Amino acid sequence: MRGVGPITQKERQILEMLAKYYTYEAIGKAMHISITTVYCHIASIMNKTDIHKKEHLIQYAQEQGYGRKITA
Repeated sequence: MRGVGPITQKERQILEMLAKYYTYEAIGKAMHISITTVYCHIASIMNKTDIHKKEHLIQYAQEQGYGRKITA
């Protein structure tokens, strides 16, 4: 069962970094949040997307267009 609610702005930021293969530690540093908070956001994303493996979450993020550079 998918989690309740849409993916939040912070969760989208985390998906963006996951798609670029950032580690959880690097995500925490980049966002100025603790590693525990990163894990909480990841758990929320996994619940909302019904994806429960990091590798699959990275694939999902990339398929959704996260991590791509936009050039003009």
